[in-house]
Amino acid sequence: MVKEFKLSKQERKLVSAGVQEARILRIIDRGLRPADDRSKRKDPVQSLKIVFEVSQDKINVDGIELPMTISSKMTFNTNEKSTLNRLRVAAGLPESFTLDQLIGKPVSLTIAHKPLPDGTKYSAVAGIAGLSDMVAAMVPPLVAKSYIFDFDNPDAELLKTFSEYAITDLKDALNYQGSALQKLIEQDEGIL
Repeated sequence: MVKEFKLSKQERKLVSAGVQEARILRIIDRGLRPADDRSKRKDPVQSLKIVFEVSQDKINVDGIELPMTISSKMTFNTNEKSTLNRLRVAAGLPESFTLDQLIGKPVSLTIAHKPLPDGTKYSAVAGIAGLSDMVAAMVPPLVAKSYIFDFDNPDAELLKTFSEYAITDLKDALNYQGSALQKLIEQDEGIL
């Protein structure tokens, strides 16, 4: 089982703003979500959460220095202008690819600090780009456990490592009711 470290809001450290090298750590299928206001689409869209491990920024957890992570939500859409397609290009993958091929790939992230309504700030991925082969080779390997979480075929042991916030986010999917994920969460007492 993967150990999950939870920090209070006061303890949270922001990933440094600017350009950061990172590796793709995790991909979480968030299920169907309403199309956002920027989209011309009316139909729900399949949503992904991509988690990056940032090699330059560290956080001390239980006396251990660990790389920080940052995530970005995007639709499961590979059209030419999509964020997922930009990620594919940055990772150096061909047009025909599978999500598992993204895991561990080094990329360059542009990080911005954005305000929340309460005045606190959060780190956000503002841009994704590729790295030269020389720089990519110098990005340290992943430290945390990598995985892909499949909404339609959920892994119970993996789900037990998710925070309450992450479980609530999955439950907010438009296709949660009647899904295999709902059945698993309701049947397994080890899941929040």
